[in-house]
Amino acid sequence: MDRVLELGGESIRLLPERAALVESTRTLLVADLHVDKSAAYRRQGIPIPEGILEESLARLEQAIDRTSAREVVILGDLLHAAGGPDEDSRGRVAAWRRLRDLPMRLVGGNHDRAAARILDEWAIEGVGSMLSIGESLELRHDPAHAAAHRPTIAGHLHPMAALGGGSRRLLLACFHLAARTLVLPAFTAFARGVRVDPQPGDRVFVVAERRVLEVPLPAGIGG
Repeated sequence: MDRVLELGGESIRLLPERAALVESTRTLLVADLHVDKSAAYRRQGIPIPEGILEESLARLEQAIDRTSAREVVILGDLLHAAGGPDEDSRGRVAAWRRLRDLPMRLVGGNHDRAAARILDEWAIEGVGSMLSIGESLELRHDPAHAAAHRPTIAGHLHPMAALGGGSRRLLLACFHLAARTLVLPAFTAFARGVRVDPQPGDRVFVVAERRVLEVPLPAGIGG
């Protein structure tokens, strides 16, 4: 089940695939794919389960199909390793892109130093550090660089929200709307998150069991 919120006069659909859709343009937004992170860890001798990249690509494909997206914009950290992806990861993404010919663009993130080497191969257009959707929204990687004059959608922080307490406590990926900045969850499931600290007026939406649910904030917060 999706949730819709209004930001900058646009309807933004929050998806349980850990993505968001700008409904007026059918632009699918994802952040922090870190497509080669598991491979980078294995190169360091750290045992990591197989299938993380495949799961991310399958979930992205599901979000594209379910929303009839016209384009995908990645809000930074497409990659993880400073040296770029290994040949296996590079080939898997290239093969997936040959089957998915819709436009894709990349707003550069702090992990994307090597992205220029593979963007043509992956048919992704690099657009620098910011992309506008009309006059209403800015798309960036780091919310610290959010525009003062118009709403921003960003990634980078991998926001998580804690539900429950004690042995029942859950830490779930979430969307965090603070003032006029919406931060998306990390798209990859293989990412350490940062617990959000909601302030008055904020809204928090967790991803749980294929649903996006707004979290009631404690008394005195979010009013």
